[in-house]
Formats: sequence, C-alpha cells, structure tokens
Amino acid sequence: MSENSPNINALEGCRLAVFGGAGGWGTRVVKASEESGAIVQVVEKDAADDEVLSAAENNDAIFLATPDQDILSILEQIRPKLSKQTAVLDCATNKSSFQEILFALASAGISVCSTHPLVKPQTNPRGQNLLTMPVGEHAERAMNIARSIFEHRMGMLATTMDLGGHGDKMAISQFIPHLFQRLMIAVLGPTLKEKDLTMHGLADIATANSILTEIAMGRVGVQEPIVSAGILAEALRGQSGAAILDQLESAIRTIREIGDNREALAKLFQTHIDQLDPDSSWREKMMRKTEIVTVRLGNLRKRSFTVGTEDRQAILLDILEILSRKHGVNMNAMDSMITYDDDGPNMVEFDIGVTDEEVNLKDLAKDLEEVGAELAA
Repeated sequence: MSENSPNINALEGCRLAVFGGAGGWGTRVVKASEESGAIVQVVEKDAADDEVLSAAENNDAIFLATPDQDILSILEQIRPKLSKQTAVLDCATNKSSFQEILFALASAGISVCSTHPLVKPQTNPRGQNLLTMPVGEHAERAMNIARSIFEHRMGMLATTMDLGGHGDKMAISQFIPHLFQRLMIAVLGPTLKEKDLTMHGLADIATANSILTEIAMGRVGVQEPIVSAGILAEALRGQSGAAILDQLESAIRTIREIGDNREALAKLFQTHIDQLDPDSSWREKMMRKTEIVTVRLGNLRKRSFTVGTEDRQAILLDILEILSRKHGVNMNAMDSMITYDDDGPNMVEFDIGVTDEEVNLKDLAKDLEEVGAELAA
C-alpha cells in the first residue's frame, strides 16, 4: 500500500459509536462504516447519560457528528471513559469551541483525527474536498479510520493539514464567501422590491457574470441561516475575521471616495487583481473554466430536458443510443447528478441540452421507458 492510500481495513471489526448518526453527515458515516465492516452504535442527542458513557467505554472508536456547539460537552462527559485504545474523530465545520480538548486527549495518548467535509451532506461526496487533521503522535489509527470512511467509501479528495491552522484557513475559504453571499442577499432583497422585480424576473436580463454569481449566492441561500451564522461567528471570534471586515470596510470606503472617476476605479481594481494573482496564472485558468460553465449553462437553458433513471451500469449508453440513433438528437451539453436516500445512491438524473431541431418528446418518453428511464421535459 502506498503512503497516500487509505487503509481500507481500518474499520474491519471495529466497534464504532457515532454520536449524531441519524442525520446529516452522521448518516453517511454510519453507512460507510458498516460497509467497511464496522459494528456501529448510533448515539443520539437525547441519549441517557448511562448510554453515552457506555458507548465511550465499550467502543474502539468515537465519531462525533453532532452540531459543533454540542461537541465540547460530549467530550467533557465521556473523557473519563476514554482509554488509549480509543480513537476519537469529528466532522464539525467549526472547531474552536472544542479544539483544546482534542489536543488534551492527544497528549494523553488517545488517537485523534478531526475531519471537515467541505460540502453539505446531501451532495454526492465523490470528488468533493475533505480536510483531515491528525492530532498528536498517536493519530495514525484515527486517521486511517477517517480515510477509510471518506476516501475509500465516499470517494472524497483529502488534504491533510494542522488543526491549529484550520480557523484561519476557513476564514478565507468559508467566511469570505458566506459573508459576501449573505451581503448580496441583504442588498438584493430590498433593491428588487423597490424596482418591483424578483429573482425569477432577473433571469431574462441576466448577464453571464450575473448568472454565475447567482449560482454561488443560491448555494448559500438554500442553506439554513444557522450554517452561515456559525461560520461567521467562528471567524469573528479570531483576528482573521475581524481583519477581513476591516479590509472590506476600507475597500468600500475607497470606492466611495473615488466615486465615478472611471480611470481611478480601473487603476484601483488593477492593483487589487495584481495582488490576488501576481503572475496572471489564476486568470488564465478562470478564463477557460468560466467560459466552459457559461456556455454549458446557456446550452442547457436554451433547449433541454431531464432524463431520470435508476443508477445502474451502462444506463448512459442505453440512453445515448435512443437519443442518437432512434431520434437523431444532436446534443450540445449534458450534466449528471446522482441522488441519494438513506440506503445510498439510488437515482441518476441527466440534464441534456440539444440543438434547435424538434424532438418528439412523447415518442422519446416511450422509448426511454423501455430501458427503465423517465423523461421530465
């Protein structure tokens, strides 16, 4: 096995207690662990004290998948029952409230690895980013469990980093996007109302840049506000969040002072982008990436339909055979998404963009049914 390969046997026969295992990431952790051969006990928030303590004492590993604000009290409660043979893991977004106790456990010889899946649990995790943060010199066992769950079973892409640097890095990668998207929502709401417009009404006059921005804003807008609240509150407890707010206020103040002086604004913006991307390599990458997304969205928006089916081997080949040979459909875009239920992946949806030729959707639907697919025009 290479140094970078997850230990796929790390959970074989392991007795694992998952706190918060009936929802969110906990559900995914339970399923992945059981598939890896673990004997899993789910411990919920309303569990009696004796159940909580027994779970800590009688399992080989503890995985904390509860809201981050509950983790410190759980760790304080179970700490006397943990031994050096116990592995402790969590998947919380925010770590500051319980970070010190993780360091203390690691110093006592307990195997500790904190993780942070960088996507919401309802999204297909395959190919999504994951942070793994081994703590102390005994972290290998907990790290192997984390990698077995997230890398081997879920197909996530892991980056290992120091737990102590998590807060500062998340202030950049989470705090700034959530802050700006929430500010956009705050500004757009009253502005659209004043102009008697809605977000739906903006679609017909939206620029490509506006469409891309709406996607990012929408990703935050569909989440429960408590998610953004937790991320912002976490960042603002430290120096990084406050410094970012100071920089934002300074930038707005400078723009206000410059006013409508186009040349001065352009010079300011050039200074900003040169600081962000000194060698222009990021801009070159974004030129292509944003063009690909913009064109694909345009193709899907102009003329498209959705085909849904059970996720099975070679289903796409069957669908393409029907579209191409039987109906002469000339596709110009396609996106796919696997949907999940409690038992794992169950359906796949294909959004298919086509050129301007007419498609007999009624006949197409009949032919798709023969291979177990359903058309949603």
